[in-house]
Amino acid sequence: MSGKKNFSSKQLFLYVFGFLTLFAITLGTWIYQDVKQERIKDIKYASSVIKRYYELSFNQWRNSLLSLGQRLLEINGHDQEQRRLDLVNKTLKNYKELLAFGLVDTTGQIMTLTGMDLTDSVPNLTESKNTKRSFLLSKRAKEISIGESYYFSNVNDWVLPIRVPIRDENGILLAINTTAIQYKSLNKELASFGFDPMYRIHLVNKDFNTTQLYYPFTLDRYSEILQKDAGIYESTKSLTSNEISYFEATNSLENHKSIGLKSDLAMLNHQLVVSVDSAIIWDEVQLYVLIIFVLYLILSALLYFYYLSSLKKEKNYVSQLEYREANLK
Repeated sequence: MSGKKNFSSKQLFLYVFGFLTLFAITLGTWIYQDVKQERIKDIKYASSVIKRYYELSFNQWRNSLLSLGQRLLEINGHDQEQRRLDLVNKTLKNYKELLAFGLVDTTGQIMTLTGMDLTDSVPNLTESKNTKRSFLLSKRAKEISIGESYYFSNVNDWVLPIRVPIRDENGILLAINTTAIQYKSLNKELASFGFDPMYRIHLVNKDFNTTQLYYPFTLDRYSEILQKDAGIYESTKSLTSNEISYFEATNSLENHKSIGLKSDLAMLNHQLVVSVDSAIIWDEVQLYVLIIFVLYLILSALLYFYYLSSLKKEKNYVSQLEYREANLK
């Protein structure tokens, strides 16, 4: 007897069909993973661009606040309040994105504030629970502290306060210079980068675990998330792709699956999160999947017709053998 095994048409059809199915699934999975890796690289690039932008911008504002604060403290005399106010208002014209400058003493009492007349009644910075927390933090900070966001009715916008401690050569706190960045300005800057509109940019205050920026977001919805717990991403799973650490999670704000990256900002008490709806991967893959599926159906149909033809030939061959065997008998 021969050791070779002869496959029937049905067995051969099943083997080839199984191989074809496995190949189609493997190819589709490979394309999906490849597109996913490219999207993760793109998120990594977007994250690095925004990270550099914020680190450079906040450091520039910090240097400006520090320099201005030191100049303000050097102003003395009977009219020092007015002279300080004139200097700050003049400086403010060079920084269109900033809302106001303010110099406070170590107790939080405002010494100089732009946009206010000297006879106005100015509230103490420590009266609000949120401003008190961020003010106390800025007293301990060495370089810059970004406080919790709050709403300014006079400009109809949310603001992000920046506080820079001014210390002497011995490290003793002299005063705190503060300013506020408008969210409209931040959103305008982010929009200028031209990132995919499905990208979500999330700035988190690590000291208080609060959301301080979520882009893009309509102004009227900020009250839902600002000053509250920053747990926007739920069921987070940490993964790695080509040595890039990323996460997969559910975005509870917009109720969809997301992939994204988290990174710390140098010299800032904040974390940057850049994410995108996972559906964007399927949007890029579905054309390839459709092509693979159509080819799979065509090849499967050809294979099936070939199987039917082989089966017919096999039946004819068996019929001829039976006929010859009957004649021999």
